[in-house]
Amino acid sequence: MLDVETITGVAGNVASEFWGFSGRSPDSPQNEPFMKWLEQLSSTSDADVPKIFSTSYGEDEGSWSYTASQRLNVEFQKAGARGISLLYAAGDEGANCKGGKFVPEGPGSSPYVTAVGGTAPGSSWPNPGANAETAIGLSSGGFSKYW
Repeated sequence: MLDVETITGVAGNVASEFWGFSGRSPDSPQNEPFMKWLEQLSSTSDADVPKIFSTSYGEDEGSWSYTASQRLNVEFQKAGARGISLLYAAGDEGANCKGGKFVPEGPGSSPYVTAVGGTAPGSSWPNPGANAETAIGLSSGGFSKYW
């Protein structure tokens, strides 16, 4: 809901829909049902499907098996071939660190979606320039252990 509230708050006359799915992934019980959503997306006609989806959460990439991640990527590619843009949070907790190693956030780590992170005012803000903004600590993205 956060994405819908933000989008309609910033651009008030933009038509929007909320697609929500309950349940868990059959691949990993702690994960969201992304495949259920992607199957619905795939079976919705081009005339009826939204052309942009924004999802403000993700999960540790390694919580999905490599096989399941490959399957998700196939669905992401199919959406892209239809002209549908998929936007995912770069991470709700930054580049996690477990056992002294960075942990990428998926699905934002997929090369077939757009990962969106956040920024904060930098040392020279509000003046433009190299130090006008900085990445915020809860964003990650840009790397993957699978791809």
